[in-house]
Amino acid sequence: MLSPIEEISLMQSTIRFSVVAIVLLAVAGAAQADFIAHFDQPAYNVLPGAAVSVQVLLDADTLAAGDQPTPGGLLSMGITVSFDSTKAEVADTSKIALPLELQSDGAGSPPLLEVAPGQARAFGSVNVFTATEGYGGTLLATIEIANLALLGDSYALSLGRYSASPTFANFVDWSGTLLDAQLSFGTAIVNVVPEPVSLALLGLGGAGLLLKRWRARPA
Repeated sequence: MLSPIEEISLMQSTIRFSVVAIVLLAVAGAAQADFIAHFDQPAYNVLPGAAVSVQVLLDADTLAAGDQPTPGGLLSMGITVSFDSTKAEVADTSKIALPLELQSDGAGSPPLLEVAPGQARAFGSVNVFTATEGYGGTLLATIEIANLALLGDSYALSLGRYSASPTFANFVDWSGTLLDAQLSFGTAIVNVVPEPVSLALLGLGGAGLLLKRWRARPA
């Protein structure tokens, strides 16, 4: 049986241990890095009737500078790029390019590439029959989007998982850990702009108009 002094000492030790544990948990939570899939630019400028090439990148540590690869490498990844189908389109799956290391469905067949009105989807994996490590890059896909919008218009690009089904594993690291719950997604905007020559001519036209008005003013 403990004496009153020993009981107080034990209680104080328990309290100190609990406080230290709480602090350590808080620090660990604050230092936890998030995964984010994002576009290579926050905004793209495109000419009327032209196309824009966008890259989808992965940053496995948002607390560090620059995009960081997944520790241990990726086993698979799955993304969907969405946009207004009246303002843009992806013509066919040839407009979706994946890194060489991710050009498999994980079972020895080609990656899953799909296009639909307002969407381009891709699921790629390392070839588990030949790969000895996970994909260590940060580039997930390059997609060519044809602009249908008119001059002065703009529209959003958004990212999401290839499949929203809770039973489908999109992002998995080389050790087999499912990353979907840790992943967030970025957005971007596409602006339809005039050709640089048109802007230059507009500037020259404006300057000419000002010169004409200056010459015509009363003496």
